[in-house]
Amino acid sequence: MMVDPAMEPYARLKGRLRFTASDSALRLHIKRPHAYRPVPHLDPALRARLQSALQRPDLKPTTRAKIEAVLGRKNEPQETLCPK
Repeated sequence: MMVDPAMEPYARLKGRLRFTASDSALRLHIKRPHAYRPVPHLDPALRARLQSALQRPDLKPTTRAKIEAVLGRKNEPQETLCPK
């Protein structure tokens, strides 16, 4: 089956597009995906323990990355987190 290159931008809309016709009007209904961002709910005591654990110089990089992921931090270079 050949895909018309001119119709390529509309392929993404195919699943989200509906229409209704009334008299001489054609109404298009587009389902928009909503932006869902889960709000992290950490116990304040657990958050404090994880932030305290990040201060340890002997922490493995994999463990540090997991803690940062839970806390929502971006991966920063090791030098900024643990100055030598």
